[in-house]
Amino acid sequence: MQKDIFKFKEFEIIQNDKVHKIGTDSILLGSWAEVEIANRILDVGTGTGVLALMLAQRSNALITAIDCDYNAYYLATLNIKNSKWASRIKVIHASLENFNTSEMYDVIVCNPPFYINQLKSPYEHRNSSKHTDLSFYEKLFKFSFSHLMSGGHLSIIIPFDIYNYLYRLIAETGLHVNTFTVVYPNPIKKPNRILLKCSKDATGITADEIIVESIERNVFTEQYYELTKKYHLNIRYV
Repeated sequence: MQKDIFKFKEFEIIQNDKVHKIGTDSILLGSWAEVEIANRILDVGTGTGVLALMLAQRSNALITAIDCDYNAYYLATLNIKNSKWASRIKVIHASLENFNTSEMYDVIVCNPPFYINQLKSPYEHRNSSKHTDLSFYEKLFKFSFSHLMSGGHLSIIIPFDIYNYLYRLIAETGLHVNTFTVVYPNPIKKPNRILLKCSKDATGITADEIIVESIERNVFTEQYYELTKKYHLNIRYV
């Protein structure tokens, strides 16, 4: 049986139907997150391990990747073992709730495992491993406030339609939004994601936007290409 493999320029990811597969969200976040000078990074909900590997490629950091799902833990361990950065990445089978650590991080990253079209309300609860409820964000923001080093930050990608709710929640947990990038699927569609950088420092907010694809499907914008070109193989762009 042929393996389902997603190939990047410097590494490969083995995928399967038991773990959420690589999509634009992960590639956007892994390319957008600022990690070049980080010494310690935490990847929350690592899935296939793609974010941990993307960030290892652009940094010299020691990276911890956690996931509460055993299938994800197993697959991430395999993918990281097969990479050239295996000595710098540790995979742990744990939820954020049960991850007991005194470690402090320069960067925390998270691509929550949700299906956007089924997250109908900011207050709707989901229990599947491929969905998350809003209480997860509260735990993530509180954990980040406690475990970010001075000058450190949290980078996360979220659904556009829950930004206002999460903005208030971020403030309540003591963090500040420093940067956000609004993500448009293409030039004629409404935005569907926001990339957020948060820290304990109130530095003001820098805002911009990115359009992922042109009108033609699977033909990407030059803006998206420039952001992701360190990773993508043979990408078509206008």
